[in-house]
Amino acid sequence: MALALTDLDVRRHRRSRGDLAEYFERAGQRGLVVGWLYLLVVAVVVVLGVSGVLARGRVAHSFAFHPGLQDALNKIDNILAVAGAVLVLATLVVVGLVKVAGSRRPRIAQIDSWSSREFTDLGKRRRSALRGVLVTVFAGGIPVVASAGVCLAVLTTAIGTEVSSGPNRPIVAALDRLAPGSEMVVGYSYAMPMVEDAVSLPLVSRIEAVASGRGVTSHVLRLDLGSLRRGRQQFDILGVGVSEPAGSPLAWSPSEGCGSVPVGVDRAAGIAAGTAVLIDGSPARVVAVMSGLSATNRIGVVMDQAAMASCLGQDPSAPVQAVVLDTTAVAAGSILAAAQPGGEPAVVVSRARYLANSEKFWTSNVKPITNILALVSGLVALIAMAGAVNWRLLRNRREYASKIAAGVSVGILRSTELLRAAKDGLVASIIGTTLALVVVPLTNMTEPGFDAGVSEKDVLVGCAVGLIGCLGGALLRTARLDRSVDVAESTRI
Repeated sequence: MALALTDLDVRRHRRSRGDLAEYFERAGQRGLVVGWLYLLVVAVVVVLGVSGVLARGRVAHSFAFHPGLQDALNKIDNILAVAGAVLVLATLVVVGLVKVAGSRRPRIAQIDSWSSREFTDLGKRRRSALRGVLVTVFAGGIPVVASAGVCLAVLTTAIGTEVSSGPNRPIVAALDRLAPGSEMVVGYSYAMPMVEDAVSLPLVSRIEAVASGRGVTSHVLRLDLGSLRRGRQQFDILGVGVSEPAGSPLAWSPSEGCGSVPVGVDRAAGIAAGTAVLIDGSPARVVAVMSGLSATNRIGVVMDQAAMASCLGQDPSAPVQAVVLDTTAVAAGSILAAAQPGGEPAVVVSRARYLANSEKFWTSNVKPITNILALVSGLVALIAMAGAVNWRLLRNRREYASKIAAGVSVGILRSTELLRAAKDGLVASIIGTTLALVVVPLTNMTEPGFDAGVSEKDVLVGCAVGLIGCLGGALLRTARLDRSVDVAESTRI
């Protein structure tokens, strides 16, 4: 029994066996009460779960929307990317200068050496080639939690980038390949693919006539956010309707009817040419397999705009999304003015403005959430590294105390820990980014049309998280290094 006591327990109850018996009796009574409390909690949880109370419960609180907060969160990844670029360069310069200066100054060489190894002897271990490189170049180890924080930051930033800019990919591809032009006539200046637009068909016809008379190429653009079904398989689609020239496999005329509309489908759906499908319940046949026309959870489908209006919308005179004009902004404005003598609602916007409206919509949808996750990953790295430094101080307190007693300044020891943190931050950035290069592409298997990748900006955000976490954690724990190490107590023999 005595072996189960701590030193403090033994000192408190060393006086007599009666004291020890009383101690165990009180401990047993407390344990009995706590044990019954555990069992009571289990019983309450089981009763609430069986009765369905837990399933109906939900803790939530609604707050008013704050645009300023959303804008601030949307900018966090940009700020972190800049911070990452500065920190990476600064850290590489500092570590490089320390190693170069160490070749001439023994004190700096000592700091570099101390920052790459443990003061306490943790037992003899076979030194592998990898560990030799880590000791020579970095801090001798791998900061696992900080590396995971970097990986999470890169992952969330990459996903946020894909969700915010990915929906524009099929629109860009459609405008580049199917309806080229730099100016667009739309219903209003904030038009974008995810909202209904209305340029009336009579106005479209007049715009096409005026443009043709002036030698300007025009293209009608319709969009359909519908569904495609093949057997039991169903996809949400982004349908793009364009004016197809005669002779094109996708060309359609009203005389053909809606029994089998020719369509092109993005290869992300895995549907071969010649397959019969249903689009918004209307029969269609796949005559072309395309690429680059899908976005997150939406498979790209291309068809003749007249077929889209007549067969999918059941209204041949339905308004269109836009008329794309391959000309300058001034010429496009002149064409629209000549085509709308009655003042029908329509404006000319640049293609860049149209795409920017779309990206702003998706950025507001997801960026605040993914940027919060990036901040959380940075906080995790910060706490993890603060804990690692604290544990190292406790583990090496005798060695720190002996060095302080021998005349080594606290500033030297603090510099040692900060240099170690800088090296750990570089290792975490390298390993976390490498892991993200594997993990991020795997997310593309979770949704059709999802195409996340790792960009330079994503990597810099991850580096910012790793370096801020490591350096911040070290600063928190070494700010009062002289108070953390009790020299008199730790050097007592």
